[in-house]
Amino acid sequence: MAVKFGFLLRNETFTVDIPAHVDRRFELASAVGPHAGAGLTIQCAPRARTDLRSFGWIRSNDFELPPGVVTYRAPDNPVVVMPAWTLGNYVLWMQLRTASPDQIPTTLALHIANIDPWLDTYDVPRIRLGRGLTPANPWSGALNRDHVIFPVDAEGRVVVLRYDGGLGSDHTSADGDWVRVSVTTSLGVTVLCDGPHAQRQDLQQEARTMAESLAIHR
Repeated sequence: MAVKFGFLLRNETFTVDIPAHVDRRFELASAVGPHAGAGLTIQCAPRARTDLRSFGWIRSNDFELPPGVVTYRAPDNPVVVMPAWTLGNYVLWMQLRTASPDQIPTTLALHIANIDPWLDTYDVPRIRLGRGLTPANPWSGALNRDHVIFPVDAEGRVVVLRYDGGLGSDHTSADGDWVRVSVTTSLGVTVLCDGPHAQRQDLQQEARTMAESLAIHR
């Protein structure tokens, strides 16, 4: 089944054929910061499976916030705050860590003022960044690139589509009984699958099939 998707910090809309056993309700992750070398991950997931309080976060009323934005605090860590935005059927959030509690209001205000979430025509979450923030440097590591994550099963397996541009490569690597497969495409998107080593050939075929189906939606 073809699924339309996009990346938080990019404008293109893609389509990809997702296998029947993969959840079509994707999650997204990107990295932004006040400069390219200071990226922090910003995440987005469907509201139906996002409960930030279940991870120990406590809703905070310490700050004046614009509509649609709330904050959470970690009770055992006074230098961390997490702003969260409601975006249609999605929740968008990021963890901000400061050197001292006194810096939290300034850091929080900077990120809230420069992150403008919106939904495109296909209800794909996107972010516009103000001049106070910039995408993290993609050359410094794969975690700083744009990700779309499709959950596979309750064991935590996922299929990841990552925007690598020209930085991607095809490879298969093993870690004990686990194998990870990546297949690049001419569109700059890399397809990544993982699973038991016994499923190596199936995972390689699955990744290649998704990569071949990937297209820009016109």
